[in-house]
Amino acid sequence: MPNTTPGHRAAALALLAALGAPAAIPSAPVIHARQEAPESARHPSLADDVAGHIPALSKLLDASNFQGLLDLIDQSILPAAKPGSFDQALFLQIRGQALLNLGRPLEAIAPLEESLGIAAGKNWFDASVLAQVRQTLSQLHYQKYSELPASAGATRRRAVLDDAQRHAKQWLALAGPRPNPDIFYYAATLDYAAGTLDPEKPGRPALEASLAAAGESLARRPALHEASLLLAAAIHQQLGDSRAVAEHLEVLLARDPRNPVYWRQLFAIYIGLATEARTPSQVRLWQARALLTQRRARELLPASATPAQDGRLDTPQDYLNTTALLFSLGQHDEAALTLEDALATGRLPPTRQHWELLASAWQRHREPSRAMAALERAVAQTPDDPELRLHLARLLLHGENPKAAFAQTSAAVALTQNREKPAKFASPAEAWFLHAYAAYEHHDFSAATAALDTAAAQPGASRLDASIRQLRQAVAAVAK
Repeated sequence: MPNTTPGHRAAALALLAALGAPAAIPSAPVIHARQEAPESARHPSLADDVAGHIPALSKLLDASNFQGLLDLIDQSILPAAKPGSFDQALFLQIRGQALLNLGRPLEAIAPLEESLGIAAGKNWFDASVLAQVRQTLSQLHYQKYSELPASAGATRRRAVLDDAQRHAKQWLALAGPRPNPDIFYYAATLDYAAGTLDPEKPGRPALEASLAAAGESLARRPALHEASLLLAAAIHQQLGDSRAVAEHLEVLLARDPRNPVYWRQLFAIYIGLATEARTPSQVRLWQARALLTQRRARELLPASATPAQDGRLDTPQDYLNTTALLFSLGQHDEAALTLEDALATGRLPPTRQHWELLASAWQRHREPSRAMAALERAVAQTPDDPELRLHLARLLLHGENPKAAFAQTSAAVALTQNREKPAKFASPAEAWFLHAYAAYEHHDFSAATAALDTAAAQPGASRLDASIRQLRQAVAAVAK
């Protein structure tokens, strides 16, 4: 079969270049053939019966008729191409690009793989072209891997991922002395996927390879590459190195202090380090770092009208976390002030638990009057809650104000006897015993006796038998 002039071949290569890279594969390359080497040494020409289709192909491409392009290749060009020829290798590449442009990326794998197999060892394409094809194939295999259902199983998933890694390694080998740092980031991503195929058992060799590649990606850039540093942090987390994760997040926050996601991740890491610490001093160190992280986030992130969504670590749970840290660090006055502010500004809802937590903070700071004041505000806001009244009564008894304590327990009892909407005690036996004790201290001995009888009749009262007996004796002794 006679060969065409070099002009026909150049037109075919121009057609291939014009196909370009579709949006389906963001970094898929334009495929070009080697042109600088002597024709006789590098490139056989296209056969006439193949080259004769180039004008028609060009028209289809100009009209962006990729389906027509694909049909012409499948029905006329590839059937006429000699097996193992340059014609076949070239138009298999064009076929793969057409499929990519048609949004059928996974179907492009087979023709691109076949083209590489035919061209292997023949020096028909530049190293840069081969690198670009390897890149495309690696990305396509990775896309295929990402789309596999969970039911595919680990063996199948690993086989597809191995294909992506195989092409990525060959891509890197062909990339020249100064490869683009993105190659290393991509390789790190693949190694990370390989290292986390089994969530229950991370693969350390693959993760360490991923960390090395992420390090290369960072080292070869003039500026910080956020994605590479984030990937390195994720790798360290898989390897169980929480301190390194914290260090990476601190670097990211120094660059982008208004990123709420990083603040939350850093806070969680410091809490985890505090939980894992083996000595009290280490526990306090990481708790202090966690607390500082919260404060920095609230100072640096902008406030919004929706505190649960603005990421400033000031949702209700965040304030409870702050309070827990302050309690653990012995900063009870700061805990109380934090709760006061959160309740006053609506950052914490005025629930019984939150008011009682505030009272506990003031008590631990040895300011019982402020604890009582907090519960008095709570009772004023929620007068129908008997448990708040009982809690206030306990503080009043400790403060040697039995009259006010008895008034609160009496009000709590009355709430449980409301015919329209009776309240319930969380622990009836304890509640009635407290009422009896308040009555005794108030010198209302008949009320104390009646309350003791009611307490003794409540479910679970047996655990109070000794206390009830002692109070009965005390009432009998003073009532004579």
